[in-house]
Amino acid sequence: MSVLVGLTVQTFGTSAPPATVILQGQSRTMSEVFPHLFSIFLVLGTLVGIVVLSYMVYVAVRYRADGETDELKDSPQLGELPEGGGDGRKLAVSLTLSAIIVIALISYAWFLLMGVEGGPPEVSGEPNSDKPLSVTVVGEQFAWKYIYPNGNSSYTLRVPDDRPIELTITSSDVMHTYGIPKYDLKTDAIPAQNTTTWFNPDETETVEANCYELCGTGHSEMTSEVIIMDGAEFDRWYAQTTSDATPTPNESTTEGAHAMDHPQSRLAHNHVLV
Repeated sequence: MSVLVGLTVQTFGTSAPPATVILQGQSRTMSEVFPHLFSIFLVLGTLVGIVVLSYMVYVAVRYRADGETDELKDSPQLGELPEGGGDGRKLAVSLTLSAIIVIALISYAWFLLMGVEGGPPEVSGEPNSDKPLSVTVVGEQFAWKYIYPNGNSSYTLRVPDDRPIELTITSSDVMHTYGIPKYDLKTDAIPAQNTTTWFNPDETETVEANCYELCGTGHSEMTSEVIIMDGAEFDRWYAQTTSDATPTPNESTTEGAHAMDHPQSRLAHNHVLV
């Protein structure tokens, strides 16, 4: 396994190599883990393909027909076992090496994914940044509702860019699947059950969250904005929200402007346009 770790660090060097993260017990997000795994499988798959194809070409050239029709001397008879070949040593070595590589890959991937399943790490620094921000995500036909720790709810997810974001996901009706493509994040939303996932935004931007499980006629409309805000700006915004707060009208996808953003209103509007 150390060979695979070295291959990853040397070929795809990063500031936080997977081996270091595993040994220190740190967590990594899906968007950090998947590129490493893909790179390793791509390199090893390419090497295996080159070896196999090269051997096939060698055998095809080495044992090609030369035009002679003489019968083979001492050809094996039906039921006779072939002799020579090193008593199967080549086969044993190839099977052993293959097993070692496969087991090493599975173990390495398992350790990396355990870091993802372990949840976000505690972070330290500025006030209000001593721990991840936890948000509850509720899937409903056909929208995503976000509930913050202070009770404020919205149909737009606003999060800071200076701390991990922990999402507790559930559904109020049927099964959905919540996902944010930008962060390689996808988790089931199951009625009466909670699933957890997390991501670590690092820049201010606006991305989209989608539903990835067919959940009804409005499935394709089940999207929401995810607004990554500057940490200080988010803290000011969050300080002004309460469980009874009414978002300002310029928040196009929050409850204050939900005359068109609420799923039922949006679907009705689209039917009228059609």
